[in-house]
Amino acid sequence: ARLFTVHGEGVVELEEGDYRVIAGRGFEYTMTDVSMRIDAGRVSALDVVLERVVDTEGWVSSDFHLHAQGSPDSDDSNEYKVSALAAEGVEVPVSTDHDNITDWQPAVVGLGLEEHVRMITGEEVTTYAYGHFNVFPLSVDPEALNGGAFRWFQVEAPDLFDSIRRDAPAGHVIQVNHPRTTRFGGYLEAVGFDPEDASFTRPDMLSFEFDAIEVTNGKRGEGAVASQGFQDWVGLLAGGHRVAGTGNSDSHHALTSFVGFPRNFVHVGKDDPPTVTGQDLADAVHGLRLSVSAGPFVTARLTDDGDVDVRVQAAPWVAVDRLQLVVDGEVVDTVELSAARDSVIRFEGILPTNVDRDAFVIVVVEGDATMDPLYPGKLPFAFTNPLFVDGDGDGTWTPPRAF
Repeated sequence: ARLFTVHGEGVVELEEGDYRVIAGRGFEYTMTDVSMRIDAGRVSALDVVLERVVDTEGWVSSDFHLHAQGSPDSDDSNEYKVSALAAEGVEVPVSTDHDNITDWQPAVVGLGLEEHVRMITGEEVTTYAYGHFNVFPLSVDPEALNGGAFRWFQVEAPDLFDSIRRDAPAGHVIQVNHPRTTRFGGYLEAVGFDPEDASFTRPDMLSFEFDAIEVTNGKRGEGAVASQGFQDWVGLLAGGHRVAGTGNSDSHHALTSFVGFPRNFVHVGKDDPPTVTGQDLADAVHGLRLSVSAGPFVTARLTDDGDVDVRVQAAPWVAVDRLQLVVDGEVVDTVELSAARDSVIRFEGILPTNVDRDAFVIVVVEGDATMDPLYPGKLPFAFTNPLFVDGDGDGTWTPPRAF
């Protein structure tokens, strides 16, 4: 049985027997794993305290890709999905139903979760030919078909991007979802993008009018550096396209597809969900102020000397075995971290970039042990968004290979 407790309390009926009980609240908290006996006809109580141990002050956790009853391929009610998000510690999630602009905030209010969850409204524009694209923040138009969803049928990709730019609220985000999915026509697959030489087989379908790319998608089990999504992202960055790299669950069924795995920690300068707006979230994406997490939490900033000041945190049950410094898409340094397992802070220090040219730097951390029992079979990883080093000191950043 799996139970999402809205306010930390819940009841589940079980047959008599011996059980293993696992309790967690996402990546920032400790977990509990205990055994207990259930006797017939009796109520067996278990009190658990989960401690928030990862310091995310100034950051909120968000999942930019979620589906519920407003999508034809999801049977989760809005209330059930919001319950799962609250239980997983996802603070400012985005609703992205297929071709349907739906507001889940009434479910938050109905469940009394306003202090813990602030829903942002979006849409997944779901074409059959050339990809899926999330747009947020949006507002529901109750007089319009599907809440005012964007029309894509018989519209070419560049024209679709132009129409979204024209009709969506100022400051919105367009995210390319699962860009290599062939069954649904992932966008980079559809345009035939080769990140190695920055070539495209379908330039007529090409537009760079997007702000973010879904580097990793939990529904598809993608990881970090070795994944095609990561290579596509660094290929775009190398070409001078400053798009945010994101990680999202794409959860359609909360019971079988974990919400918030992975998730984005977004730097909005506060850690109070009710005060965060959709524009706060969008502004941070435009500013590349987010760090993707499938367990660990990694932050990085450039020093005055062009080196990287890095901090890696993880709850005690999350394995973090190595840190990789990635410059222009290539791993240039690896730091072993497995010895720091007993500490929440797994690494804190400055790493030299050793570049005398303009470059972009991404910090990646990975773990070799799965996140059982909370997330069975899932490997932990995390990565920052790029930092841009003015290595030649001319005050202007030049991409490695502009296109």
